[in-house]
Amino acid sequence: MGIQIENKLMFLHQAWPSGAIITTAALRAKGFSDQLIQKYCYSGWLKRIETGAFVRQHDRVIWQGALHAIQHDLKKSIHIGGLTALSLSGLAHYLDVSLEENIYLYNTSSTKVKLPHWFQYFSKEIVFTYKQCHLFNEELGLKMRTLEGLNIIVSEPERAILEVLYLVPAVISVEHAANLVENLQTIRPKLMQSLLEECRHILVKRLFLCLADLSQLPVLRHLKINKIALGSGDRTVNPGGKYFPKYKLILAYDDSSDEEGMNV
Repeated sequence: MGIQIENKLMFLHQAWPSGAIITTAALRAKGFSDQLIQKYCYSGWLKRIETGAFVRQHDRVIWQGALHAIQHDLKKSIHIGGLTALSLSGLAHYLDVSLEENIYLYNTSSTKVKLPHWFQYFSKEIVFTYKQCHLFNEELGLKMRTLEGLNIIVSEPERAILEVLYLVPAVISVEHAANLVENLQTIRPKLMQSLLEECRHILVKRLFLCLADLSQLPVLRHLKINKIALGSGDRTVNPGGKYFPKYKLILAYDDSSDEEGMNV
């Protein structure tokens, strides 16, 4: 074996963390020729899982490793958000049984991004819900978390709940969303304020404020509502639902309390 190939092989084992998917594009960027990639596959040092995607010998094939490659190697603005992010933070106790193996991925930047074709390899056992929605003017409320030993970008709870509300009622019911909001007793006012100010979706903002008010979340005492653009005119979540005049919002929500008692 030549010295150059030995050095490449050593680099292959050092440059990517265990479990991470290695893409053809990333290998080429590091100076690996197609011939060398093919040689490593024949020699068993690389295992091809799909066209354009590999794992190293003895590495587990995990979806977190695929997302790591998408975020770090391909530099795509795709992150774990919504219900999955809340669950990872221990704030999705009301998660539906049917959603336990549904991983929510979001791209909320202004640039449309497709999941790589090879990502379909992981959809055999896990359902991925991928949403492209330009929710925020600024990318706030994201943090790095360690999942399966890999650094993955995940929404913080304050951002995740707004990503959840974007899916109401088409994917997530108002009742489910209300239960999730009620569980957010310790969310941070400063970050929540910034996210609401930068959120581009009027209905999402009104829905959060309305459900937070019904749940009497402590964060509401600290929010400066006059700095949050809430638009004009009525908005409808569920046609034929209850009208909440404070937020000019129509939604089907069964709550025994009187909206007159809302304290924002």
